[in-house]
Amino acid sequence: MFGMSLESLYEDPSLWEKYIHPQDKARIRNAFNNKIPTNTYDEEFRIVKEDGVVQWVRDRAYSVSDENGNLKLIAGTTQYITKAKEAEFKLKETTENLIQIMETIPSGILIIDQNYKTVFINKFLMNILALSKEDVYVKNILKILNKGFFDELQDRIQDIYEKHKTKSEEVNFINFINEEFWVEIKATRIHFNGQECILVTVNDITKLKIAQHAV
Repeated sequence: MFGMSLESLYEDPSLWEKYIHPQDKARIRNAFNNKIPTNTYDEEFRIVKEDGVVQWVRDRAYSVSDENGNLKLIAGTTQYITKAKEAEFKLKETTENLIQIMETIPSGILIIDQNYKTVFINKFLMNILALSKEDVYVKNILKILNKGFFDELQDRIQDIYEKHKTKSEEVNFINFINEEFWVEIKATRIHFNGQECILVTVNDITKLKIAQHAV
C-alpha cells in the first residue's frame, strides 16, 4: 500500500511517515503521538506513493500493554478510501454551488432537519425575519418563530416526512422588529448534504396583498 517492503518497515518502524502527504504529516504525527495512548487514533490522510500517485487512506491503531501496564505493541489497520473521499468532495462542491445559487434567489430559502434544526437559511429570509445567524442556527427555528409564521406548517411537518407531501400556505406575520409581511410558504421533503430535510421557500407577497385589499 505504501510502497515499502516489510523488511524495511521492521528496520525502521517510522518509515511509513515518509509517505504521508506533506500537508498532512504534522497533523498525523501529532494525532499518532497523542491518541495512541488513549486508543482514539482514527485518521484520514493522503499518502504519496513511489510513483507519485496520491491516495487517501483511513488509518486506525491502538496500543496493547503488558500485565504491568507497559506498552507492548501498537496494532492497527489501514485501508484505501480514495473513491469515498472523491465522492465526499464532489458532494461538498455540489452543495457549495447550490448554496451560492440559493443565496442569489429573490426568495427566502430555509432547510431544516427532522429536529427542526436549521441546516441552511439564505440572507433574503434572514432579512425578512430580522434574525441573526446565531438565532436561526443555534436554536430550533420553529420555537423562535412563535408569532404565526410557522404555526400551521409545524403541525404538518410530520405529514411532509411521512407522505412526501408538498404544502403551500399564505401567512401574515410580524417579524422581530415589528414589520408586517404577507408571505407564501411552500414546504417539501428533500435530501440535502446527505440527510433528509424539509425545504421551505418563502415568497414575499406583501405588495400583492396590499393591492388586492385596495381593489
